[in-house]
Amino acid sequence: MRNEQAKLPLVTVAIALSTLAISCSPQLASWLTVDFESVGIRKLPAMVSCHLAHWSTQHLFWDLLMYIVLGWHLEKNLTKPYYFTLIASSLLIPLGVQVLQPEISSYRGLSGIDTALFALLCTSKLASGYREGCQRSIALFLLLLVAMWGKLLFEFSTGGVMFVRNDNFTPVPAAHLCGAMFGMVVAGWKSTMNWTLNCSSPDRPIEFTEL
Repeated sequence: MRNEQAKLPLVTVAIALSTLAISCSPQLASWLTVDFESVGIRKLPAMVSCHLAHWSTQHLFWDLLMYIVLGWHLEKNLTKPYYFTLIASSLLIPLGVQVLQPEISSYRGLSGIDTALFALLCTSKLASGYREGCQRSIALFLLLLVAMWGKLLFEFSTGGVMFVRNDNFTPVPAAHLCGAMFGMVVAGWKSTMNWTLNCSSPDRPIEFTEL
C-alpha cells in the first residue's frame, strides 16, 4: 500500500464532522440552507454550505453514510478527480435544482454530491475494466450505473425518494440528476485526459493510478 493511501482522508473526515456538528444546531442548519427566493449576498455561500445541512435525522444518516463510504475511498484513490467533483458539484447542483425544479424554495443535503461521487466511482471503474478487458468489472459497474439511472427514473416518475421518508421535505431528484451527470462527465474526462495522480516529480513518467 502506498503511503498516500495510508493517510487519513482529511477532507472527507472534516466534511463529515462538520455535517454532524451542524445537525446539532437547527438554527445553524437553517442559516446554512440555500433559499432560492433570496437575492442577497448570503445566497452565494449558502449554495455551498447547504450541502452540510439536513432536514431530518434519517436524511442525515443516509446522506452522511454514503458520503463517508464514497469519500473515504475516492480521496485515497482518485484524489484530484474527487476534489474537483466535490467543489464543482457543490456549486452546480443548487443551480441545476433552481433550473430544473423552480418550485423548490430551499435546498439541503449531501445526496446530490453523493450521487456525483457514486457516478464518478462507477464510471471510473467501468472505464478501467474496459481498458483491462475485465468482463466481471465491466458487468458489475455497468449494472450499478443502470441501477443509479433506474433510481433517478423512479424518483422523477413518482416524486418520491428511496431509502428516506420524505415527510419533512420535498424530494429533489434534480439534485441527483445533476450529480449523476457531472460525476460521469468528470470520470470520462479523467479517462480521456489520462490524469496524473500522486506524481512526486515533474520528471517522473506519467502514471495513471487506477482504483
